[in-house]
Amino acid sequence: MDRWNAANGATLKAVDFTWSEYNLFPHPTFKGGTAQAYGDFAAVLLQFFQQGDDFAFLANGSFFTTPLLYVFPSGQIGIDTSFKELAMDFASGTGIFGSATPATRQGLAQFLAQIP
Repeated sequence: MDRWNAANGATLKAVDFTWSEYNLFPHPTFKGGTAQAYGDFAAVLLQFFQQGDDFAFLANGSFFTTPLLYVFPSGQIGIDTSFKELAMDFASGTGIFGSATPATRQGLAQFLAQIP
């Protein structure tokens, strides 16, 4: 979470994607769900992969498929994703995920190609 939050703090954006509790992953669906939120989130995700040894840390720990959850107080799961799924979604130019800039989508696609 600290690594994610460092990337969040290093990225210019209109939406804050601070990850405060493990089961409250800051997916853009729960940060307004706007095209701006999805585009900003993609920028944070790319920054996270680019920053320091974060990508190697994920690879070495086999964390690309670790569940990233957003659990409501009722216990219902709102989001169940992974860093690999997020990279696939946000590298795509379709739907709401296409709100990222072309450069961000391209950067995520390059990292996605390296994810086992």
